[in-house]
Amino acid sequence: MRKELIHKRNLWQYKTAITDTSNLSPKFFNFTEFPPYLTAGKNAIKLKINPKYMQIGTPIYIEILDSNGELIYYEVLSKLEDDLSRVISVYVYEDTPSGDAQFTILGTAKMGPNGETVNNSTANVKFNKLITVNQNKRNSSEIIYDDGNKPNVEVIERLIPYQEKVYTTGFEVTQSSGQVSYSNGIITATNFNFKKEMISGSIIIANPNNSYPTSNISQTNVTYSATISEIYNATQARVAPFYTISSSRFDKHNFKKFDASDYVLTYNESGSIQTTENKKSYAYVKFNNLQSDTGDVYRIKANFKSDGETKNQWEQIDDIQVFPTNLMIDSSSNNPLLNYGEITNQTTIDNYYKINSIGGETNTSMSFDSSSLFNSIKTTINQVLSSSQYFYIEPTQSLDFYVGHEYTLNYKSYSKTNVSHSGQPLLEVYASGSAFKNNDSVDNLGKYLTLNSQAGDTRYNQTSVDFIPDQSGNGKIIFKIKSGEWYISDITVKSKTENGFTPNQIVGIFNVPTKYRNDKIDLQFEYYNYNNQQSEVKTEIKNLYFTGSNFYIQGNDNLVTGSTHIGTSTSNGMEMFGNQGGGYIRTHGYTNFITESNASGSGGIIMYSGSADYGSEYGGIGMEMFTPDALHGMYFGSYHGMYQRQGSNEMYHQSGSHILNTIPGNGRGDIIYGYVSSSVGRGTPVSLKGDGTWIAAGTHQSGTPEAPISDTFYSARGIVITSETGSYQPILIRGIFSDVGYSLAPGSIFINDTPGSTGSLAIAPGITYIQKLGAAYSNNVAFFDFLNAPVFSAGTIID
Repeated sequence: MRKELIHKRNLWQYKTAITDTSNLSPKFFNFTEFPPYLTAGKNAIKLKINPKYMQIGTPIYIEILDSNGELIYYEVLSKLEDDLSRVISVYVYEDTPSGDAQFTILGTAKMGPNGETVNNSTANVKFNKLITVNQNKRNSSEIIYDDGNKPNVEVIERLIPYQEKVYTTGFEVTQSSGQVSYSNGIITATNFNFKKEMISGSIIIANPNNSYPTSNISQTNVTYSATISEIYNATQARVAPFYTISSSRFDKHNFKKFDASDYVLTYNESGSIQTTENKKSYAYVKFNNLQSDTGDVYRIKANFKSDGETKNQWEQIDDIQVFPTNLMIDSSSNNPLLNYGEITNQTTIDNYYKINSIGGETNTSMSFDSSSLFNSIKTTINQVLSSSQYFYIEPTQSLDFYVGHEYTLNYKSYSKTNVSHSGQPLLEVYASGSAFKNNDSVDNLGKYLTLNSQAGDTRYNQTSVDFIPDQSGNGKIIFKIKSGEWYISDITVKSKTENGFTPNQIVGIFNVPTKYRNDKIDLQFEYYNYNNQQSEVKTEIKNLYFTGSNFYIQGNDNLVTGSTHIGTSTSNGMEMFGNQGGGYIRTHGYTNFITESNASGSGGIIMYSGSADYGSEYGGIGMEMFTPDALHGMYFGSYHGMYQRQGSNEMYHQSGSHILNTIPGNGRGDIIYGYVSSSVGRGTPVSLKGDGTWIAAGTHQSGTPEAPISDTFYSARGIVITSETGSYQPILIRGIFSDVGYSLAPGSIFINDTPGSTGSLAIAPGITYIQKLGAAYSNNVAFFDFLNAPVFSAGTIID
């Protein structure tokens, strides 16, 4: 908030018995710090009154006049320095003129410089000193916070995913489609639209057409090269510098316009965002009351300590530069500094703004538009409003405001006349919420800030208004539209600041390299001026609970040559390890196939790849799974099949006879295993899915198909393996049965085999070829390969 002195006393001319002409008045006012010049912002002058010569308890008078003879504001801080010096804070605003300022201080001395007696009934000693005001110098005064005035800090953790940028045509883009014309620094696009990323792009027009006015000077090169400084709408942008040519004699000629011409535009593509699962832990920090009483906070350093560390020392983690930040940000988004005052698309409007009606429902809408104002909210009124009907736009999120702080609202707008309301377009702006007193006697929208109203189509390049909350609280910026069609863009609310003055309220994002998940940490913030001089004031926040960053591995050259455990300790869970060229993942304590299948191990799983020295059975690739008692196990080996084992490396039915004691080869593709229990009634189907088709298996019973239901039932197991889905892909069926005669009748296929022989095949209609390989393994194992996959219907496995 700007501060000014009211009364001017002209102390420079005041007559006193003693005029101290020494450099720093050591006998009287005793300046311990007097800067060589005053910069923009708050400047510190320190003095320690000499009690030997000065009358303690008498008034001190100070006056500072700028080069125009106008008062420069100052304050004397209540805080005493360690050496008991007092601090004078001198305010130099942007409109304070540069040049020599007159500094005068008066007081009451009890003796003269040589110890002589003086009249001490009134101010009798004066010290005058010229000090130069230099607005171009950075403020380098010491950062001092007066007693009771320190920054307030609020910290929350944000886990922010890394957002990878993807470019369609490359980072740097060169464009030449369409043409551009020029008029007084404005270029107009034909057959293309401007994009935000073109701002700061370089545009070259090698041969402007019909440049006006014509030039009489000798032209050696008419190429016009400029930079896009601002985009007005989809087809108009401002460029700099103006189109000017020079002759060999340095004569200059300014062109006001040229017609549509070819161009080359080079700019940096913004790219699209791909959000990854790589999440980093950040401290999202709100600083309030940051402005110091002298000096300017240029940088903030952050330090932290972890509750899990044995050392008790601060460790620096981040360092940010201080600048005014837009308070209209969505801290909960993947981009914690997402500025929703910047209208980038319709989603921004839908998520962060809403329309409210006054005096009855109004048929209005908001849409994203760049035709009149680049990247703006367009308000459309679809009815004629009555004299009592208005509507207003408000953000969906509220902001925090603090009493004693000054804020600045900026926005751009464009208006058009329409029939929605009589009269010229009218836009009023209010600050609404608990932080503001209402002075809108008509619609009670809050504290009036400003208005825009002008007949016809009007562009308001930027409206800027300063405001002060009436009390600490929350609030929103309200755009009240009484008439006209309006376009609004680039809305910002910031702490008001001038050159050299620290913004009172900012948001900072600090990287927190959390070493442990779910850790308690302490954070400390240090404040530095432009010359890297640290303030005595620090802010500490203790016992912050931080979830911490996840562990994210990128790239294809990472290597684990030892063991990595997944679990609560290295003695449980899963283990990943590499050994002599091979890679493994196993449960902790898993031994090997022989031990686990004989029920001698602890059970578990192993997946392996490579030919490392882990065991003779672990060449190639494969996987094993066993329960601790080895009643159930499974093995995927380099034969590309699946084999069910139970007990001593074999599969049993309920009677205890083994039904598989070897590992046949030539398996291919997907694996489906079906099981029919003896408790299932005769003819009850159990569904198996193979080759995209449901297969219904039946029961396994003794005797013949005509045997009574009371006969003994046995387990029946089968495996269906297909290479891929589709009607005519190879399919493999392994029928594995006990030492009894059996038949496999899956729908349209009938296969008969007699134990002890190679068996026989009966080919049903529709199957062109069936190959039997059962004799190659053992008499009680049948291995069937159907080269053309049939569609199975329900069938029954019987003796």
